[in-house]
Amino acid sequence: MQINSATSAMLNQEMKTQAEDAKLRKACGDFESLFIYNLLKNGRQSLPQGGLLGNSNESKLMTSMLDQTLAEKCSEGNGLGIGEMLYRQLNAPQAAKGGNLEAVL
Repeated sequence: MQINSATSAMLNQEMKTQAEDAKLRKACGDFESLFIYNLLKNGRQSLPQGGLLGNSNESKLMTSMLDQTLAEKCSEGNGLGIGEMLYRQLNAPQAAKGGNLEAVL
């Protein structure tokens, strides 16, 4: 009976660790997406305004949505690598301590 309880406790801890790991990976990927979005947004501000659609509110909204979609697509998979580097940096202390993520942050 104790073996089952011990095994169950270990599996429960492993599932909790995997859930925290998945949340950390998602947060790092979301950060990379936000970073790319800000790069695109600030890069566009340095370009001359106008063009085919002009400088209307609609064109600004469309451009913002385009930048957001591009940022999300660019950060998928390996992306620029910023999310993966951030994940490794934040996960190293957690793995070394064997503690939870909240203690690291």
